[in-house]
Amino acid sequence: MELLWRSFFQDVKKDELGNIACCKMHDLMHDLATLVARTESTMLISSKENIGEKVRHVSFDLEDLLSNLEDSSRELPILMVKGMRIRTVLALSVGIELGKFTCDVLVSNLNYLRTLDLSKLDLSVVSHSIGELKHLRYLDLFKNKNIEFLPNSITKLLNLQTLKLSGYDSLKELPKGIKKLVNLRHLDTNCTKLTHMPLGLGHLTSLEILTRFVLKKGGFEASSYSWCKKKQARFGGGLSELKELSNLGGSLWIEKLGHGEDDMLECKATNMKEKQHLEELLLWWEWDDGESEYYDEMSLEGLQPHPNLKSLWWCYYMGVRIPSWICSLTNLVHLRLSSNNRLQHLPALNQLPFLKFVYILNMKALEYISDEDITSNVLGGSSSSSSKTPFFPSLSSLILDECPNLKGWWRNSDDDVNEPHHLLLPSFPPSLSKLQILGCLNLTSMPPFPYLKEELVLRIASWKVLEQTMKMGATTSTSSSCYFPLSQLQYLKLYSVNNLESLPEEWLRNLVSLRKLEIYKCDGLISRPWIANLTSLQFLTFWECANLTSLPQGIRSLTSLTELKITDCPLLRQRCKRQIGEDWSIIAHVPCVILDYENQQEETIFSGFVLNHLTSHVRQGQTWLKIWTLFRTFCP
Repeated sequence: MELLWRSFFQDVKKDELGNIACCKMHDLMHDLATLVARTESTMLISSKENIGEKVRHVSFDLEDLLSNLEDSSRELPILMVKGMRIRTVLALSVGIELGKFTCDVLVSNLNYLRTLDLSKLDLSVVSHSIGELKHLRYLDLFKNKNIEFLPNSITKLLNLQTLKLSGYDSLKELPKGIKKLVNLRHLDTNCTKLTHMPLGLGHLTSLEILTRFVLKKGGFEASSYSWCKKKQARFGGGLSELKELSNLGGSLWIEKLGHGEDDMLECKATNMKEKQHLEELLLWWEWDDGESEYYDEMSLEGLQPHPNLKSLWWCYYMGVRIPSWICSLTNLVHLRLSSNNRLQHLPALNQLPFLKFVYILNMKALEYISDEDITSNVLGGSSSSSSKTPFFPSLSSLILDECPNLKGWWRNSDDDVNEPHHLLLPSFPPSLSKLQILGCLNLTSMPPFPYLKEELVLRIASWKVLEQTMKMGATTSTSSSCYFPLSQLQYLKLYSVNNLESLPEEWLRNLVSLRKLEIYKCDGLISRPWIANLTSLQFLTFWECANLTSLPQGIRSLTSLTELKITDCPLLRQRCKRQIGEDWSIIAHVPCVILDYENQQEETIFSGFVLNHLTSHVRQGQTWLKIWTLFRTFCP
């Protein structure tokens, strides 16, 4: 951060949680850094290069070096540095195998190494001699997906502070003696086939990053906690290993949580509430068919994180309710809930001041987002009560996906939309830019979202979720600007909205900022949508709308329209064919008209391009004038 503050870095890009994801270095700063470090740092490009005695940091692209290696018997320069005090080696290759012999020689020659990057080299084996690098502090083995095990000698690296192992497709377990690496601060264990964590991980009290913690499959089904501890000792470390890791920060993914009573006791021993530096927590239970007795609600109580947490995601949770502590996470930015098949509703999330992203996926039992009663708790019996507290004040993105029994946001909210209390519903804030409702066919009532800006997607959903929004009059945002509902929306996609017979004119007339409209598999759509007011529209798509008989006449006035796609709409295809279709006259001005993957405007586009090109050169001389005359003669 200090280098950024001093303008050494610039053009910062941040992730969803506000952390710096990448930045740039100014050319002048790069040149200055290169000048200062030129005697100690070098990048090998040719196999003929020699490494100076003062060089301490070396990087190379293995592919380039091997391609420039004229004599196959000649060794790479990096392998001929025995006795030199090289501190850093960075291998920049992707997919080029270093080879066991080369790795052995590299390790044996570089006894003073502090940093070793062997990522993306397609290594199958990590040399046992790696344990000889007594001074090593940073070891990157990222994305060597064929490595099945790590040598136990790696536990001799007592000065190691960073070990990066993510991207492994074959690694099943970590070395058993990893608890000896007491100086370890960053342990990246995001490996897809990891089966459990080694016993004694709790000794690594300096750990600041532990990306993934995998519990032994099957959990504990014992009736006594002491027996559970003995079983844990045989098979690997349990959740209690996390208790003393109070410095953990960044992201932590706990996988294969069990549903039993002893699993619940393990959860209470994690001391998650004291991990104030943790930013992201992912809790994944083992998948279950729903026939067992569950202790998940008590387990989740024991996993309560510190209020500083910014991102929370849990999956396969089998509780009916969510603990109330989620409302205490006042710094929460990102919330994702998926495949929690017994969960019926959520606590009141709308008061969380920094919550920006909400993703609710595959919740079979969910009927209402909130367990509050709309008339008594939300509206409070008066029109003024709902305005006192902001409703999702920072929300930017909301996705409801595959919640087949979801009916509404609150209980009683699916009553007649003409009832007086619906006019008092709190609206989503102007910060909302993305809304997707996917596979929620029974959802008929939503809080209004008149300020939605970027994207609205309805797939296998009811058109009724739009009613409360579109029936609103003009609204005033916090900036005192006056908006009609969805007048700022830029992208609308309707997919399998089968109760949609027409796009009402009084609704569409508000969409003055819409640039892209896609209508997919809407079999109920019969009448032609009224789109003359969509003056900003640039892209229009109709896909598998079998009963749509003709295009709206309003297309003729859409001068901004640049692309029209019609796919698998048999009644429209014949009407839109070039020159001969009944609707061709109203779409002839569109530069790109695609019918079932065939561009009807190719000839027009080519001719227009050539004519414009020749016109621009006609003044350059008599030769171009002759070409122009010939072209006009033969291409009238």
